[in-house]
Amino acid sequence: VPHWTGANGEPSAYEPYVREMLIWSDLFSEIHICSPKGDGPVRGNVASYDCANIRWHPVSYTLAPGRWGAIRRLFLLPGMMLAVLRTLRASEFVHIRSPGHFALVGNALVRTLGKPSLTKWAGENAAYEGERLTARIHRKIECTPSRRNPVLVYGPAKYSHQISFIPALMTDEELAKARLLSSPKNWSAPWIIMSVGRMVPEKGFDLALQGLAKLK
Repeated sequence: VPHWTGANGEPSAYEPYVREMLIWSDLFSEIHICSPKGDGPVRGNVASYDCANIRWHPVSYTLAPGRWGAIRRLFLLPGMMLAVLRTLRASEFVHIRSPGHFALVGNALVRTLGKPSLTKWAGENAAYEGERLTARIHRKIECTPSRRNPVLVYGPAKYSHQISFIPALMTDEELAKARLLSSPKNWSAPWIIMSVGRMVPEKGFDLALQGLAKLK
């Protein structure tokens, strides 16, 4: 995920991702994160690591959409691949967040180098209409059974090396508060439906509107 550098020099990133990395920081002596520098101003809900054993290795790589973004990525791709390779060689165990450009390169390299890894496939665990070519290639690699490279998936596992897993991003206290806030809900009509998320295409707010229109 993209990272930004704050006024004090500390990196910050998408908060759920930061929470996951803090869990890993309790398990390993050092965590090295290889990910791109954020384009432009800080976007979304971000948080800093505030953890001494987590180090971010910034990489110049754009995730901007459109033709101009694709052209820039083409020129930046060799540097990104070298950065991923350098990080993998210096690491004893690799955690890969998929799908994504860094993850596609990382998954190909861990299998080539014989590195043990754990991949989190943070998306739909099945092919779908309109899926991009790079994502289809990535999925093909992910679906190749490997005892040294298990994959965490949302929903049911389809292969022997896949593990059905829901991210543990909320504490017991936060879950208890959510239950308390939802207790007075009235489930009789009329219903009010709310979607919460970033206003970006992959979140599918347009699909939610179309689906509700058909339901009505």
